[in-house]
Amino acid sequence: MRAAVVTGGGSGIGRAVAERLSADDYHVAALDLNPGDAAFAEKADVTDRARRGMWPAGCAQQPRIGGVVVVCVVSSVM
Repeated sequence: MRAAVVTGGGSGIGRAVAERLSADDYHVAALDLNPGDAAFAEKADVTDRARRGMWPAGCAQQPRIGGVVVVCVVSSVM
């Protein structure tokens, strides 16, 4: 099975992308500052340059999702 990481995957377009990838048989790690009620979303701050917020969270998901073949950067800072 293929694996994907989606930033901004807790809501809006990012969540829609994560849900579509999941429906297409991808294991999905959806990362978001506010993961909301998305079942597969995990809290991660992609703006945290000092701690590289997205990558530790994505790496923590690797045992569950396997090798990542798709990365979708959908998060934004407003």
